[in-house]
Amino acid sequence: MRETTLAIVAFTVVIAVILGGYYAFSKTLQPSGNEFKLSSGIPPVGIYKVVGDSLVITSLKKEPSENAAIVGIFSQTCPHCNNFWPIFSDVIQKYINEYDISVYVLSVQPGFTGDVKDLAIYYYEKGYWEGSVPAVLIFKNGSLIDKKVGEMSSFEFEQLLNELIER
Repeated sequence: MRETTLAIVAFTVVIAVILGGYYAFSKTLQPSGNEFKLSSGIPPVGIYKVVGDSLVITSLKKEPSENAAIVGIFSQTCPHCNNFWPIFSDVIQKYINEYDISVYVLSVQPGFTGDVKDLAIYYYEKGYWEGSVPAVLIFKNGSLIDKKVGEMSSFEFEQLLNELIER
C-alpha cells in the first residue's frame, strides 16, 4: 500500500513538472544558511516555517498542533504554484502580523526523499492531500478543517483565512 501511495504522489509531481516545465529554475534563491526570503519565490525541497518575512527550515512530522495553522504545498516547477506564490506570501505576511497563525511550507519535487517524502505520504494517506499542487491545508488545534487545491485570488485566499480565524 505504501509503495502504491508513493507511486501516486510521485506520478502527480512528475506530471506537474512535465506540464509546468522548468519555469521556476530561472528564478534564483539567495539562501542565508537555512533561511530563505518569502519574496525570493518557492524554496527548494524542504519543510519550512514562516518567521517574519523568511522561511526557516523546520521539522513537521504530522498535523501542526498550534491553535491555527496553514500548510502550503508547492513545487518550484509548477506554473500554478509560481502564479499563486506571490499571493500566498503577501496575504500570509498580512495575516501572521495581525493574527496568531502558524504557517508552514512543504516544497516538493520529483524524487524528493526523507522528511519531506514522509510528510507528503502521511498527508496523502490521511486524505488531507491528493498530491496536486499548489495546495493549502488549514488546521485548527491539530485537526484539518479545510483544504483547497489550485491557484486562488487574494480575495479567495483571504476568505479561507478569515474562516480559520472565525472558528
